[in-house]
Amino acid sequence: LAEGDPLFYSSYMHMHKRITERFPTEIVPGITSVSASAAALGLPLVEGNDVLTVLPGTLGRDALAERLRAPGAAAIMKISRSYAAVRDALKDSGRLASAYYVERASDGTRQAIERAGDVDPSAVPYMSLVIMPGEEAAGQPVLPSSSPAPESVAPGAGPGRVDVVGLGPAGRDFLTPRAAAALAAADDLVGPAPYVDRVPRNPRQRRH
Repeated sequence: LAEGDPLFYSSYMHMHKRITERFPTEIVPGITSVSASAAALGLPLVEGNDVLTVLPGTLGRDALAERLRAPGAAAIMKISRSYAAVRDALKDSGRLASAYYVERASDGTRQAIERAGDVDPSAVPYMSLVIMPGEEAAGQPVLPSSSPAPESVAPGAGPGRVDVVGLGPAGRDFLTPRAAAALAAADDLVGPAPYVDRVPRNPRQRRH
């Protein structure tokens, strides 16, 4: 088992190199921390022709700053022991003000979001990263880190809610339980027809 995607900065990769020649191996993709952090922030990462750069925080201050000077969205992984240098690189590249620190993305009550410049380098855990949305997204409001998931609302009992659900790349076998539960609870399904058609029909629901 691996947290996130097994082939995206995962410890599993070291095992993968040793077992694939000896055993049939199938990789079941997970949700990367980059995607989970963007969801926690409530911001799109890239739009149109934007470019996303993913960097390891272990590159060092100067190398990070040089790469961060390029335009576009960025995510910095593996920051726990290198956060002081990462923060200095963000400052050197002029991107500190637009950078967000996300800790334990998607991990329920332990998830935390802060401005990157406000984080104490001595308190950064392994499961954390820095993320900078593209220019169009940077001006949008960010969800507070303490926002709880809204409770379900009975039809007609008050204002409704919107759940945005990722259907996964390969059908129902790759749908997360949380996504499946949101789809089952919905009164209305809204989206492009090919996507909506992938959801099993429920006579209680309206499709748009």
